[in-house]
Amino acid sequence: MVDMTALTAIHSSPVSAERVRRRRAAETRLKIYGIAAIGLAALALVALLSSVFVKAAGALTESYIAVPVDLGSDKMNPDDPSDGNFSGLVKDTMKEVFPFVKSRGDRRELYGLVSSGAPYELQAHVEANPGLIGTVEVWPLLLSDDADLYLKGFFGELTSEATTGALTVEGEADEVGGEVTLMSSAADFSAELEAVKALLLDDAARTRREAARQENGRAVFTERAKNPNLTAEERDQIIRVLAENGAEAVGSMGDDTPFPVMSRQVRSLYDNFRQHFAQVTNPPIDPLREAIVMSLETCLGREKNPFRETIDHAKRLLVRSPILSQDKFETLLAMSDEGEYEHAIVDLYYDPAQM
Repeated sequence: MVDMTALTAIHSSPVSAERVRRRRAAETRLKIYGIAAIGLAALALVALLSSVFVKAAGALTESYIAVPVDLGSDKMNPDDPSDGNFSGLVKDTMKEVFPFVKSRGDRRELYGLVSSGAPYELQAHVEANPGLIGTVEVWPLLLSDDADLYLKGFFGELTSEATTGALTVEGEADEVGGEVTLMSSAADFSAELEAVKALLLDDAARTRREAARQENGRAVFTERAKNPNLTAEERDQIIRVLAENGAEAVGSMGDDTPFPVMSRQVRSLYDNFRQHFAQVTNPPIDPLREAIVMSLETCLGREKNPFRETIDHAKRLLVRSPILSQDKFETLLAMSDEGEYEHAIVDLYYDPAQM
């Protein structure tokens, strides 16, 4: 059995009362924290929605420019108001409102101030009110997106600054061209002049580097042109390109020049090993990196009848590369006594007078 008297004494003791007080205080603080968090979240939501509505308010409005539009009967058909060039009418109106815009590029930008939908709105208005034909109607033309955003301040705002001094304009400019000189008695253009100066210094440094590169190319061309083994083709298509452009010459991979042995001039030894046709392989021929699929092994000796194999078919030499070392070359010459690897010596000396 539970002794209720003892249990009551425990719950009514000062220690138990203090424990209950602390628990209730913790519950109260938790409620306050929850209410504060909900309040902050509500304030953040209100701030977010306010920002969205404020920034989106500009999308709910449109900007127009009110201009007098000449709806003369010579520009449209009174019997059929829809039969008219309203796009051209809007452009003519903009030219009349801004007569100082003369050049083709400036007029293209002027026409870009008006939305492409403005002619259709004007056409709908005239079709609904055909009595306007033959009059001058002040009509609001819908501005383009760029002009509308500019007026709403998305591109920044123009600020005026007080200046001192007098501005003098000399020269004239028209549609064809011309030169105009602006002179100011105050340092109004000091920042622009510094920017122009920095730009000119950069251009001068770039020009000096190009001149130094060209001078170096000229020196290289002059030095290499002294080489008597260079042909006119090599001077014109290789050395000249290097000197003038500082770049590698671009040409065919093949070599269609005569064999060096047929030349009347002294040719370098490596001219005898030049590539005489353009060959591209995929994958590239590379015995080092493509050793699995490509090999330089070369067989020396006669290839006998492949349909009748005999013991003589094995009398062939296998070398790992067609380029022989001095030892392998001498060994091959010594094997000429066996009758399978006979050799002959061709004398390359000749009498130039007999050419």
